Amino acid sequence: MKTNTGEFRYHFRNPDSSSVFHSELVAIREALSLALDNRASDSWILTNSKSSIQFLKDWLNVLDMLGQDIISKLAALTQVSSVCFQYDKPSHVEVYGNEIADLLAPEGSELPTASFL
Repeated sequence: MKTNTGEFRYHFRNPDSSSVFHSELVAIREALSLALDNRASDSWILTNSKSSIQFLKDWLNVLDMLGQDIISKLAALTQVSSVCFQYDKPSHVEVYGNEIADLLAPEGSELPTASFL
């Protein structure tokens, strides 16, 4: 997150069983939390996850805890800031090397999980 006074970076790990969709929603929730915590005056949430935007667009039917948390944070932020969600081009499109990663991902998912002693 970039502000007038600096840049904040936040990273986290989801459980191994999390879907990409869930990870995108968690990232949106955390971005909204950062904006609220830092009292951002204008907030832009950039995502390449069309499904997460479509999910949140139907906010009256969002029933799960993560979705409700996002809607709650979004409502709070819009009281003090302007908020814009922007959908960027789909991930892995015209990004060097990602086509190969897409081809290898199914193979990698079939490999055994590494165990640590």
